[in-house]
Amino acid sequence: MEKAIAISTDPNYMMPVETLIKSIAYNNRDVNIYVINEDLPQEWFINMNQRLISVNVKVIDTKIDPALLNDEQVTIDYLSKMTYARILIPDLIPAERVLYLDADVIVDRNLDDLFNMDLQGNAVAAADDYFGDFFNAGVLLMDNAKLRQTNFVHDLLERGKNAPADNDQTLLNDEFKDSHLTLPGTYNVQVGGDLVTFWQHDDVDRYEDELKKAEPYTIIHYTTNSKPWMTTNSLRLRDKWWEYRNLEYDEIAQHAALPSVAVPDKQATLFTFTNDENIKDLYELAKALPNYEFNVAAYTLMGSKLIKALEYPNVHLYPSMTAYTAQQMLNSADGYLDINYGSKDEGMIEQYVQKGIPVISFEEVATERFKDQPNYQTFANDDVAGVVAAIKNIHH
Repeated sequence: MEKAIAISTDPNYMMPVETLIKSIAYNNRDVNIYVINEDLPQEWFINMNQRLISVNVKVIDTKIDPALLNDEQVTIDYLSKMTYARILIPDLIPAERVLYLDADVIVDRNLDDLFNMDLQGNAVAAADDYFGDFFNAGVLLMDNAKLRQTNFVHDLLERGKNAPADNDQTLLNDEFKDSHLTLPGTYNVQVGGDLVTFWQHDDVDRYEDELKKAEPYTIIHYTTNSKPWMTTNSLRLRDKWWEYRNLEYDEIAQHAALPSVAVPDKQATLFTFTNDENIKDLYELAKALPNYEFNVAAYTLMGSKLIKALEYPNVHLYPSMTAYTAQQMLNSADGYLDINYGSKDEGMIEQYVQKGIPVISFEEVATERFKDQPNYQTFANDDVAGVVAAIKNIHH
């Protein structure tokens, strides 16, 4: 049986789609990937196929008439009408069975078990959504032969002209909610939920339980409008996405180790939580200590002064910090830099003080409450060299 995967996209998502294809090819062989589109350039497909021939992965240009989706309703700002293209799969793709994947997905394991899954007479299989009483349509295993026996394509396109919230996902749930096979969680690990739990604290434990049940992860889905290819975010498994993004095609053929995005020869990890984009001497410290990782987080979005710090590859920013990120920072930090201007989150700093983690500051930004603590060091405002030396004394 043909191992067929379908992806629908527009030119705005070419980079995520290419990353998804790399992840598929790295973990699978002998796959046909149908990229449903209106206007992707022919040269892109030629290049992709030349690069993937050694692993027998074919990227098939599957063009559609734009008029087919002109009247479909889209009510979510980060979606386009191309999301409705998955409805067209039975008419577009000749394979008897098709695995549809959203473009904000990566594949981290082999998919043969999924391709060979018994659908138990159902036309579709999908995993439950983490935050609602419905299935998540970002990963769909579709029995094309069965769907072709119905008016599925025509009926859903007609209903999409007056689609409710969540667009075609709601339509697909209306159609198959009581007649689909529920996929194991490993096939749709919805890591974007960190953003949801930031506002819905009661869901944190349940969300973490869903992620634990999904291990080991096979298909990782970056749901919500926070995506790993954005300049900054606090999304978990962001590094995993970039490991696949940075793969060279010869590394895919050789199944070489995924390229690391970590700080090379890292000596220690440092953390700062801030309510202000002004952080004393951050640029100077990052430049002087290229083998030390500087993690800076905030509960808000970040201004241009912090974004500029990304010029230094050892600086990482975490805006809209989630509870998960806060815990990860606490678990991984070898030192805390209390060097931000503006108001302080003393509760955050207290966690590091109580844990015995070295805390380093300058006089003008030091938090008075902690200055007498044995693990809190304060340096003169112009003593950058002293701070650098103190950081060098910190080790994993």
